[in-house]
Amino acid sequence: MAASEAVLMRELVDNFGSLVSRSKLMQLGWGNQSAENRNALDLRILRLRRRLRFVSLRVVTAWGKGYILEAEEQDKI
Repeated sequence: MAASEAVLMRELVDNFGSLVSRSKLMQLGWGNQSAENRNALDLRILRLRRRLRFVSLRVVTAWGKGYILEAEEQDKI
């Protein structure tokens, strides 16, 4: 996992089940240059989602607000 992905993942884990705003993630990942890196955040979230496919976690988008890390529901048999 890239360092920038790890920083974002840490924030999502620390706030498990709660909304983490895009602006907070942008600030953590890119500081004062965050406005220039909107697409970079989207790419990092995409990569995190791909990595989380193998565990029972997912990153959910709260459109226009941010992201929530939550447990995936298990299929009932």
